[in-house]
Amino acid sequence: MIGIVVAAHEALSRELLNATSEIMSRRPQVEAVCFRRKDGPERLQRKMEDSVRSADSGQGVLVLVDLYGGRPARVAMDLALKHPGIEVVTGVHLPMLLEAVNHSGDYDLKALAERITRKGREFIVNAREYRRKSRGSRKAPCKK
Repeated sequence: MIGIVVAAHEALSRELLNATSEIMSRRPQVEAVCFRRKDGPERLQRKMEDSVRSADSGQGVLVLVDLYGGRPARVAMDLALKHPGIEVVTGVHLPMLLEAVNHSGDYDLKALAERITRKGREFIVNAREYRRKSRGSRKAPCKK
């Protein structure tokens, strides 16, 4: 099973894991890394390394980060460049995390990262437009 690390600013990663636990009972090796403003670069690096090590069961680790270009993403990408068994996907949100947890045993690391990236985009919709389109596609009942 692929390990999962959620890394985000402040307590976002922990809260995403809490929400995941409320929604689904299945939870593989999942770790949260909270990046606090007061933490220095060495501490952030160590927190990420420890979490990746803890989540890794030998099949690799998918690191989901909140913001491309933010400190969690930069630290995760630096780590991934040193270790080929790490994939980083940015823009984490709850549906992406649920998808990753649900399929962490179904794919290899690269395929799971690709699936999560694709599904993450699909889960973002304008609810009003989606509803309008779905109503418009239904055929009205025939009048006799």
